[in-house]
Amino acid sequence: MATYRFYFLDRANHIYEAEERDFAHDNEALDNGPDMHANHGGECAMEIWQANRLIFRQKRTDEIPSP
Repeated sequence: MATYRFYFLDRANHIYEAEERDFAHDNEALDNGPDMHANHGGECAMEIWQANRLIFRQKRTDEIPSP
């Protein structure tokens, strides 16, 4: 298991909230991204990091991938 950090960014691209979750691999973290994003109102940008690796970045204007 590895710890993944979900960062939620405001309109100025500043982190306003972060959550950590443990997943077995990158794909599992990515599969949980839409739910994590929806739990934060779905209006923000979101990044998923594992240690110093950026796994995923979603801009505010990007469509959310469906699981």
